[in-house]
Amino acid sequence: MKKDASKIESIRPQDIEKRSFEIIEEEIKARGIPAPFSSGEDAGGDGSLLKKIVFRCIHTTAD
Repeated sequence: MKKDASKIESIRPQDIEKRSFEIIEEEIKARGIPAPFSSGEDAGGDGSLLKKIVFRCIHTTAD
């Protein structure tokens, strides 16, 4: 079966990643999981580094 190339949407990798991180955040909140990154225990003191690491791990292992 041939695919119609005119219906293929081009999406930039950074847009895929951005949407993936949004979905991860939604799922974490919907499940009531306490976010380990909200404690502020990283170099910046705001939890952002830990959040980036956690989200990256989930994103890269989601396949």
